[in-house]
Amino acid sequence: MATFNQGLCGCFDNSSLCILTFCAFPFVVGKNAESVKENPVLWAIGYQMAPCIVGGYLRSLVRKQSGIDGSFGNDCCMHCLFPVCAVTQEAAQTKACHYLFPAEGQVVERTPAA
Repeated sequence: MATFNQGLCGCFDNSSLCILTFCAFPFVVGKNAESVKENPVLWAIGYQMAPCIVGGYLRSLVRKQSGIDGSFGNDCCMHCLFPVCAVTQEAAQTKACHYLFPAEGQVVERTPAA
C-alpha cells in the first residue's frame, strides 16, 4: 500500500513550499490540478467556492494517480480541517511546484546586473 511522500504535517519539512501554499494558495491548488491533467484555473476558482468538496475530489485524483489508498470522505475532511497542509502534501506528492525551488545542495548562481 502506497502512502504520501510526506506526512500531513510534513509541510514544515519543506518550508518554502509551505510558505508558497500559505501565501499563494489558489496558485498551488491550480498547479496540483495541472499535475493531474486538469484545468488549473477552474480548480482554483472551484476551490474558493466549495473547498471541502473540490479539495477532496482533487486529493482523490492525486491519490489515484499515485496509487495511494484512501476515501473521498477522508479527503474532504483533510481539506476542511487542514487545507494548507493538505494542499502542500499534494504539491509535494505530485512535485507540482518543484521547478520553483532549486534542488537540495544546488547553488543558484546569479549574474550581476550590468
